[in-house]
Amino acid sequence: EQSVSVRKIAVFIPVTEEMMEDEMRIASLIDGRLRFMLAQRLSLQILTGDGTTPNIEGILNKSGILTQAKGADEIEAAIYKAMTQIRVTGQEIPDAYVTHPNDWQQIRLRATQDGICIWGSPSEAGTPRIWGLPVVLEQAQTENTGLVGSFANPANVELVHRSGVVVKMSDSHDDYFTKGKMAIKATQRVAMPIGKAAAFCAVS
Repeated sequence: EQSVSVRKIAVFIPVTEEMMEDEMRIASLIDGRLRFMLAQRLSLQILTGDGTTPNIEGILNKSGILTQAKGADEIEAAIYKAMTQIRVTGQEIPDAYVTHPNDWQQIRLRATQDGICIWGSPSEAGTPRIWGLPVVLEQAQTENTGLVGSFANPANVELVHRSGVVVKMSDSHDDYFTKGKMAIKATQRVAMPIGKAAAFCAVS
């Protein structure tokens, strides 16, 4: 039996009283911005949260995940070796590769000496893939590292939403009352039990 703490993910935006009074579109603008910021914060927590309140424990900080050093290998070979580790040691089927956009750019732009792109024509559309796995481009992933995992199986990892997005507003933050400002905060309570650490392999 294991217990996983529910954590509150929070972001906020400062807004002046005049903006609230004069701009008719402010409510929808703030709502969209807060939800975007909250999604970014949650992505960061899912990957690299340190588990210390109020952070959840991210996959990359979970004890027992597998590791694959790039060493002298090309990055493509290191990724394939990570996939093999998950299949053999983790006894799971890898289904995605997470990487920073800058790192994927280096892979995608590989070309032969005569300028032909190894990873396909620039005119090709569709989901980026490597060794058959969809590639997730995520800025929260540290550059020069990657994460191969079996994400689809909820027995391996599951993001549990204890509550939806809650929005609150107050002028009691810092000196906001005297300066005529409002702090608009969005929160979401989540937990992320990782049932099988060996279903994931960090590539570095």
